[in-house]
Amino acid sequence: MLVYEYKIKANGTKLAAIDEAIRTGQYIRNKCLRYWVDANKEQKINRFALNKYSTIVASELKKL
Repeated sequence: MLVYEYKIKANGTKLAAIDEAIRTGQYIRNKCLRYWVDANKEQKINRFALNKYSTIVASELKKL
């Protein structure tokens, strides 16, 4: 897991954009984790399958 730390001096709109990006990343991460946990043993859920699924979730999120 990657962790980025930063210090910025930002106005309200930039902070709102950062918060939205964090929430979006957490949403996609949680959806992929649930997809992996709920998968059958016969399904081969590896990093490639999770990458494909994360792009599907991201495109669905853009539609909202």
